[in-house]
Amino acid sequence: MIVLGVAMLKTPTFGKVFGAISVVIGLIGVIGLAVISIDSGAFAIFAILGFIVYPVILGWKVYSLSRANKET
Repeated sequence: MIVLGVAMLKTPTFGKVFGAISVVIGLIGVIGLAVISIDSGAFAIFAILGFIVYPVILGWKVYSLSRANKET
């Protein structure tokens, strides 16, 4: 996720917002895995953000971009 965010930072389509969010969520995930065990409830909110919410938002962005490209 960190590498994906860095790649997004360089593209004008996604921009700095999606890239920065991806990098931050990736870093939180890595730190959370290193500090807190995967079974911990404290890591659960970051897992929900990183594995459920963010891919849905990113998927919607990609879908809307593909629809915009079809219409042109």
